[in-house]
Amino acid sequence: MPLNLEINFSDSDATFMHLKEDHMRNGQLKPAYNIQTGAENEYIVGIGSFSDRNDVRTPIPFLERIRSIQAEGAFGVIKQDMGFRRFLTRGKRKTETQFFLLAFAYNVPKLHSRMEK
Repeated sequence: MPLNLEINFSDSDATFMHLKEDHMRNGQLKPAYNIQTGAENEYIVGIGSFSDRNDVRTPIPFLERIRSIQAEGAFGVIKQDMGFRRFLTRGKRKTETQFFLLAFAYNVPKLHSRMEK
């Protein structure tokens, strides 16, 4: 694994990455996390935060813990319907906790509608 020589003084756990949503449109690297989720039966059942800039190596250790990865729809709902765009906290543990709360907010309405049937 190559040594990351870039230092982020505001969040030492984050890695500088190009983001899809670049409001300044200047291609500047920004501190970010590569969040992976595992979904099973339409529920988010696992969350992982990785420092890799792409998904080439990140799913391998994540797949060992979660049987099924099918969470693209969950990301769409969290970003579009719930309006999530950026973390309000810094540090890997805190951002994972914040995303865990988002996953909980995603799962509860699904569980509620399933219980009503």
